[in-house]
Amino acid sequence: MIISKTLKTLTKSEEEHELSSDIVCRTCANAIWREGRIRRVQEDNSNILQCYCPVFFTVTWATQEPVEFTNCDGFKGMNDLT
Repeated sequence: MIISKTLKTLTKSEEEHELSSDIVCRTCANAIWREGRIRRVQEDNSNILQCYCPVFFTVTWATQEPVEFTNCDGFKGMNDLT
C-alpha cells in the first residue's frame, strides 16, 4: 500500500518515471517523495521524481538515477505503524 500523497497523485504515470513496484521506499512511512521539473536553458523541461530518506540522510531513488532498494533496515511499512 502506497502511503505517500505525492506518489498517489503523480502528474506523470509511474511507468513514465520507471518506478518499480519492488522498491521498499514505495511503502515506507519514512520516505519523503517529491516531484518537480528540471529547467534547462534552450531545452525541454524534464519532469523528475525523487525520494529522500530522513533515516539515511540521502536521496534513495530518483528518475535520473533509479536505484531499487528492495530491503532496508530503516524501512517502516504499514505493519510497523500500529
